[in-house]
Amino acid sequence: MQRTKVLESLLLVAEEQRGLFTRSQARTLGVSDEDLSRLSGSDLERIEQGIWRVRWFPIDPAEEIRALFLSLDPARQPAERSASPKVFVSGRSAAQLYRVGTLAPHTHEFTLPSGGRSRRQVKLHHAGVEEWRVIDGLPVTTPGRTLADMVRSRSAAPIHLGDVAGDLLDRGHAQPAELELALDDVAAEMGSPDGKAALAGILAEADRRIVTSSPREGSLTEVAR
Repeated sequence: MQRTKVLESLLLVAEEQRGLFTRSQARTLGVSDEDLSRLSGSDLERIEQGIWRVRWFPIDPAEEIRALFLSLDPARQPAERSASPKVFVSGRSAAQLYRVGTLAPHTHEFTLPSGGRSRRQVKLHHAGVEEWRVIDGLPVTTPGRTLADMVRSRSAAPIHLGDVAGDLLDRGHAQPAELELALDDVAAEMGSPDGKAALAGILAEADRRIVTSSPREGSLTEVAR
């Protein structure tokens, strides 16, 4: 296939994936492995096994997460994936996309109902996800689920959990009641009687306070506990 036609075909998916596309998506579009190899280095760059990037696009801060996410569900087109995601960014990787907390994940976490195995750079959790947020075009577990998952996986000390919770609240990603409800299920693991006490405990560890948006003024107002 001619260079121009190859790139035109690849842009159909790359534009919706911050410049990335999968080998499976390319094949669906009629682009062969030989076409990819021929354009490698000039127009294309392979950044992960089976994951390519059109070099014209600016570097995406979430590119590593996005590439690993695509590698877990490589065959579907962007519209299919957006309509019914099967893989969700979760745990510390979700916290990174929310831009909360101070821990940079060395291994990226994803949740999916079944299939796949953890490997280098990827830790998989098998569970259903009924609600999610979309951040930078990626399906991400809700703030409450993200915090609770970090407790379940024991991937962060209480002080770091407190920083995540405090940032989620301060930046308007969640309200206290949402985080308390999510922590109800893991409160016993935290040595707390319920989610309310668990949230107060980790915030105290991080020397943070619970805040919420004022419904009338839109300013941050401390909520007494």
